[in-house]
Amino acid sequence: MSKERFKTLVIAILIVAIVSMSVVYALLSQTLNINTSAKVVKSNSWNVFFDSTSISEPTLVGYAEVEEGKELQISGTTTLQNLEVTLKAPGDSVTYTFEVKNTGAIDAKISTVELPNLANATYQSANNVTSDINLVKQYLRYSLTYASDEAETSYRGKALATDDTLSKNSSRKLKLTISYDSSATDIPSEAVTVSGLNARVNYVQY
Repeated sequence: MSKERFKTLVIAILIVAIVSMSVVYALLSQTLNINTSAKVVKSNSWNVFFDSTSISEPTLVGYAEVEEGKELQISGTTTLQNLEVTLKAPGDSVTYTFEVKNTGAIDAKISTVELPNLANATYQSANNVTSDINLVKQYLRYSLTYASDEAETSYRGKALATDDTLSKNSSRKLKLTISYDSSATDIPSEAVTVSGLNARVNYVQY
């Protein structure tokens, strides 16, 4: 083989090698770009909350009243607050319904239910008559239950309790009632307004 033909062959081989290496590098770069730009999707997410948009208007029974702006509100995820009611006679009550939802990917259960200490609530009346305030304080009742039309029949009317479950992508309808015990025989001379009735339900992974 002549020197000229040998040189030509060597040059051709080098060109083919360089082109091949360029193609391989381009493919590797593309693969790396795809891998590094991929987003990590979190498969397990936690999202349990009281749905503020589901809070009903208060249902009032007897002489019960709720001042505008003092309706039930939700703080954070599962805290009930800003609730104020005015009661005057046995059987008076204020009731709200709302939903607790689990839109996350983890099943949940109740760890604790923190209802208000009614003795520490704030009681006021027009003339702040001590005997009237003491009557309402004595006969005030506070209940947080599952609604009577809750889809899960086994929970209907049941008080929220530790270890109650809430599966992922599900919800339950709850009912909050503040009332003057209907069995009471003592009636205050004037209506009493009660506030400081915050409550919280804590959920954990199930």
